[in-house]
Parts: sequence; structure tokens; C-alpha cells
Amino acid sequence: MNGQHKFLQQHTAAIEACLGHLLKRRAAGFLRSDKIAALFTKVGKVYDAAGEICRKVQEQLQQQADLNRRTQSVGHEPLRRQGSSTTSRPPQPLSAQAIKHIWVRTALFEKVLDKIVQYIVDNSSKYYEKEALMHDSVFGPILAALLDSTQSAAICKRYFHCQCGSRS
Repeated sequence: MNGQHKFLQQHTAAIEACLGHLLKRRAAGFLRSDKIAALFTKVGKVYDAAGEICRKVQEQLQQQADLNRRTQSVGHEPLRRQGSSTTSRPPQPLSAQAIKHIWVRTALFEKVLDKIVQYIVDNSSKYYEKEALMHDSVFGPILAALLDSTQSAAICKRYFHCQCGSRS
């Protein structure tokens, strides 16, 4: 794993640790094994930006499942031979780490992570115990401010040479 991807992995893991700190059991819902997925899903029901991330993550996971099925059904034959004749790059499989951090990573690349975290902070009593980082009147807003989309996008472009979302 190169340094750029390791940085992204560490960045998303740190954000997830903050988001998962003292999350109420009720907020974790039926997906207790993936608290971040449960949190985004729950918030996505009432906040449009999170709802859009839920839709995009579900699409990515479905594409991953389809890619895995095709790979298993054709053996190790390269996927580019089976697709259309367009010059677009075929979908690449996601690493286990990318899947693990897909919720935060997608929100980061779509430049809405700061808005989602701010919504969570503003409504933290619904999702967190009183002692939680996100429920704290100082630390919760600081985390949201640190995730400002313009700063996150600059980090993304600088370190990962990626095409981050085009939202403002």
C-alpha cells in the first residue's frame, strides 16, 4: 500500500472513530456490525445529503458485487474483454479497506462529509450518549469545521490525484 492510500485510510479511520464514539445502541440499529453504515442510513432518512451518500454507496456495493460475480463466472479472464467497446476504463474492484471505509470515503469525495457531520453534531442527542465526542458542544463542531469540503477536496486532489465530486 502506498503512502497516499495509507493516508486516506488513516484519515477515514480517524473520522469513523469520532463518529462511532459512544454512539447510542438505538442509533446503531440492526447493522451493529457496521455502526457507520447504520448511522449514515439512519441520518439519510431525514437529511438529503446523507440520503444521497446512502444511494451512492449502495450503487458502489452493487457494482462491486456484480464485478465479483463476473470475475468468478469467467475465471481470471480480464474484464475489459467482456465490456462494451468504449474506451472508458472498466470498473476496478474495491479493496477490502476501501469497502470498510466506503461511507466516509464517499462522503469525503462528494464534498458533503462536513455537512453530514455538522447535521449529526446539530442533532447529536438523537444518536449519541451525553459523553460522546460528537455530542460535546466544543469538539463536535470543531470536527465538522475540520472537515470543510473545500479543505477535504484540496487534500484529496493533492495527495490522491483523484477526481473528487464536483459539488460546491
